Amino acid sequence: MRIYGIWSGPRNTDIINDLVCQSYTDFSSLPSGQGSMNWANFKPNLDNSTGLTGDWDNPYFFYDYDQYENDTKQKLIDWTKWNWENVGVRGLRMDAVKHFTPEFVGDMLDSLHARGMDPGLVVGEWFSSNTTELSGWVNNVLNYMQPATKIAISPRIFDFSLRDNLRQSCDNPGFDVRNVFQGSIVDASGLSGFNVVTFLNNHDFRDKSGSNSLVHYDPILGYAYLLTNNKVGLPCVFYPDYYGYPDNAATYPYFPAGLSPLKNEINKLIQLNSTYIFGSTSVEYLNRFSTPYSANYTSGSADKALIYQVSGGASGKEVIVAINFSGSTLKVDQGIKLVNGLAAGSELYDIVGNSAWDYAVVNESNQIYIDLPPRSWSVWVQSKPLKPLAPSSLNLVSAGSNKVSLSWTDNSPNESKFILERKINAGGKWIKIASPARDHENYTNKIKIIQGTKYFYRIRAVNAAGSSGNSNEVSFP
Repeated sequence: MRIYGIWSGPRNTDIINDLVCQSYTDFSSLPSGQGSMNWANFKPNLDNSTGLTGDWDNPYFFYDYDQYENDTKQKLIDWTKWNWENVGVRGLRMDAVKHFTPEFVGDMLDSLHARGMDPGLVVGEWFSSNTTELSGWVNNVLNYMQPATKIAISPRIFDFSLRDNLRQSCDNPGFDVRNVFQGSIVDASGLSGFNVVTFLNNHDFRDKSGSNSLVHYDPILGYAYLLTNNKVGLPCVFYPDYYGYPDNAATYPYFPAGLSPLKNEINKLIQLNSTYIFGSTSVEYLNRFSTPYSANYTSGSADKALIYQVSGGASGKEVIVAINFSGSTLKVDQGIKLVNGLAAGSELYDIVGNSAWDYAVVNESNQIYIDLPPRSWSVWVQSKPLKPLAPSSLNLVSAGSNKVSLSWTDNSPNESKFILERKINAGGKWIKIASPARDHENYTNKIKIIQGTKYFYRIRAVNAAGSSGNSNEVSFP
């Protein structure tokens, strides 16, 4: 319950500010004998009178902790340390951080660091798309942290602003998707990507439509952006997007209907990130508003495409990413940034295989030709790729007395060949047993299975440059 006003007839005015609340909360006899708290640890108390209004004081989930009370603050910090020492917690996701002071968060992180407890991930959830509010929370927490703690721990915030721009790009046909380029916390406020966690969907979106709904149409387009633009923050993936949504409309009416699990495509993006994107030092938004890069569209339009160039990544090669949110084919000669040896005549290879052409050549106008189907994405890498996208999701279909059946997912049609390999026992040597045809994604290995022997399989993709990448391994028994 929240009281918004109290009207006094005799005084003919709202007397809400005269309201006095008292809590009889009592947690003084816990079975553990620890963490004893009573009404003095919660709002309101003798030190903090409040009308229980606003983001900080309203009792959304009954009476709130008062972290300004030293006893409360210390018990919460002690509880966090206990989780580190006894449960093995190494990361902190703090819910609803707009409802308590960033001073407490800074003091807690200082106390953890002083004990040698430096969480690898600390992220706060501030449910708002206002980039000033979101970056402000991080900056306020940093202001309350000691210099040594800042070096060891980087507090982060979830980017709800970027998430909403990507939702509209996927689900709203009238939305100008170039707003994504200026819609992140990093791009709008200048906060470092080391202080941001990006996402597309999470458990809080439970409306059927609107800003509080899950992404319903082609969420892979949103993940393509998050997993190829490391400038905007650390990406995370929503479990049902990866493994699939329960098919239960009665229980979950807000879940998207008919979406297949995105595991294979997200795995492909993760592999792309680690091979070419990770560690990149800059991202150039090629078709942004007021872009200096020329573009000639013969199909599709700038307001339905995100085209950008990633530099300084793990491979040392320039990477061009294009995402087509339109229902029509994207055909454009797009100007690019001539850096790192790129010049007229340079080749960039489509390592995903979604485009109409295997490679693009920089023309005399410093452009490359991009031809993408509707609602699709692809990635071009400078010169021949160093490492191919390995087949993913190798599965052991069955293993009988004299044969083993395998299946896999081909990540790219641009590799030159596959090689299926097997080894016997963990310390054995990998040997080639077959070269499956490119149009097959399954194979049956006829073998006499020896009891007490463990068999391992993997499939290797080889590109035209001779580089290779391995799939996951499967084994039996």
